This record gives sequence, structure tokens and C-alpha cells, in this order.
Amino acid sequence: MDLTPPEDAGIQSVLWTDSLYAENLAIPGSDHNWLESPISPNFSTLSDSAVFPAALPADPFDIDLFIEMFNTSPLPQTRERSLDDLGDMTAQFCGSTGDMDPFVLRRYRYNENGEFNFSKLSVRNIQDEDLPVQFLLSPRELSLETRNETELVNDHISTSDEPRIQLNALIQIETGSRLIKLFFDFIQPQIPLLSVNNTPSPHHAPVELLAAIYCISQQFATYDDRLCIDFAYKLPSAQKLFNIAWRGLNRSLVSPTIATVQTMLILLLKSPTNDLVLDSAFKWSLVGTVVSTAQNIGLHLDSKEWNLPKHEALLRRRLSWAVFAFDKWFATSLGRPSHINSNDWLVDRLEISDLQLKTTLNIEVETSWCLQLSQLTVILDEVLADLL
Repeated sequence: MDLTPPEDAGIQSVLWTDSLYAENLAIPGSDHNWLESPISPNFSTLSDSAVFPAALPADPFDIDLFIEMFNTSPLPQTRERSLDDLGDMTAQFCGSTGDMDPFVLRRYRYNENGEFNFSKLSVRNIQDEDLPVQFLLSPRELSLETRNETELVNDHISTSDEPRIQLNALIQIETGSRLIKLFFDFIQPQIPLLSVNNTPSPHHAPVELLAAIYCISQQFATYDDRLCIDFAYKLPSAQKLFNIAWRGLNRSLVSPTIATVQTMLILLLKSPTNDLVLDSAFKWSLVGTVVSTAQNIGLHLDSKEWNLPKHEALLRRRLSWAVFAFDKWFATSLGRPSHINSNDWLVDRLEISDLQLKTTLNIEVETSWCLQLSQLTVILDEVLADLL
């Protein structure tokens, strides 16, 4: 099939987007798949760099449907909707050089939710500025086969409920609630990784995130009037908790979410099991994984002006900074070159407006500590750039 435009079409560039799921991209209401068209259309340009076929045979291509898809920019007013609380869907950043060009995608006819739906997939328009930002929304079921291939189990594929059953057998629900509170009291003020608007629930939060929180929070059990007694003689196995978190993390990497990044950052905070044995190789590999995972879900960009709930945009900014900070400090302590180029990472420092605090400690001390660490990280990044 030859889709090369004629020389007299006056087009500088024409892109027929071959998406990751191109075989699913069919025009709604038509049996025609526009990526498999047997025709060779003529092209012309419109104002504002819009490009679409000027004249096509009426059969089999439905020109009215094609124009409906591309004849306007996204709606100026769309509903403010979550990007990270999608239920059975996950969001993947489209990017500016991938096979879903953002300047072509911005010409799609988006609905009031800022979405263009095709087959089982949707494109969500988040920002329509000089550089458009879109995410591809897909159901988790599409990645089931890949998840099964990478499952860390022996001789069988575990059910989705099995890890939660194992976790609840190790840490009861009430105990888990207390450990989550300890996380907010002692860790969140220093490294703000969670959202106070969507506090993880022992009943519903992803298993890998809960296991990571429990694993790192139990060291503060002496500050809880109940846990100081329950854990007086024997703490829950940190190794088992880490293993549950690691297996859940491995499953989530196929279709990562905000919780995936949170889990990895929390696991990076865990102290070595043996103080005499370095785990630098594992930690640095995990830093590389969290950086690439963060890029998969668009955390390398600044979400402040995105069409998202405010608390979600702030959480994304805090996590973006956390990934940046972890990369710089681990690179320094382990003597490795940084994974992150500052030119490609838009959130390299925090502002006081980014912080949401939920703790019994002194708020002025908390904000001061966190913001000072942010400033130190910027200085460290400049030092590393000069050294390398």
C-alpha cells in the first residue's frame, strides 16, 4: 500500500500514526480501518498546520467520519478527571517521538472528558499547550499474557487475591492501619511519597505498596501504644514483607501506576538486612527501574498545569522530585553516573505549595527539612554535572 503524498500536495510532512495498538484503531461507526486503507489519497494543508485528506472516494472511506475526528482541536473545556485512579485501566505516556505523535493526536475530536475512544483504548488529552501531552489508556486485561510470562511463582500462576491473603495473614488490618499512620508521622514529612487525600487503605490499596509501607514502618513501632507491645518480642518478618512487595512490584511493571513508583521508592529506603554486606548493585538497578517506570507514566514532566485534580497533580510533582532526588543521592553515594539528565526532568525541586502534611510533628520543622533537602539536591546535581 502506497500512502506517499503527491509532490504537488504542498505538505512538509504527513504522519500516519502507527500506534502500539494500531490493529485496534478503527473509525467509530464504520467497518473501515483507516490504517489498512487500500486507497492512495490526495493531501492538502489547512491553516494552523492541520493536515487531512482533501478528496477521497466516497467508498469505502467515510470522509465525514474522518473530518469529524480531525477537524477541531480538543474541546477547550473538559472535565477535571483523575489520571491515576482509573480502576481497571492504566495510563501510559505517549511521548513526542513515539509512534503516537502528539501534534497529530491533538487534532482528534475529544469528548467532554478530554478523551478519544477507539476499540478498548482511549487517548486522554491532558495539556494542549505548545507541546501537547497525551496518555494512552488501556485495560489491564490487555497485558495479562505478558504479566503471566513474568510472574514470579513456581509451577502455577497465582490468583490476584493470593498476595493479599498472604499479607493479611502476616499483618492484620488493624495493625496495618497503625503502620500506615507511623509512615505518615515519620517518613512522609521527610520524603512526601503519599497523598493525604487518598491515604492507602489496608483493605483496598495495592498489595505491593502496603507490604512496602509495613516493611519500613515497623521500625517505629515503639511510638505506637499498641504496636510497642505487640512487636516487643518479635517483629513481623521484614524478609517476607519485602518478598510480597517485590512479587507484586514485578506484576505491576507490565502496566505501571503511581503505586508502582511509590513502592519502589519506599523499598529503596529500606536498610540493608546485613549491615556488613553491601546491596549497592541491587539498589542502583532498582533506581534505574524507578526512573524508567516514572517516565512511562509521565512523571518526568511538570503536572502543575495539567487538567487533573489538584491533589493528584501535587502528588505527581512530589514523586517526580523524589525520583530525581533518589537518583542524584544514590549516584553520589555509590559512585555511579546519574540516570537522569536535568534537561529531561522538569521537576528538580519542591515548593512549599507542593507539600501536603498529615502528622503530629511540628509543621515548620517538616517543611523546612523537606525544602532544604530539595535545595541541597539541586546543588548536588550541579556538582555531579561538573564532576562528570
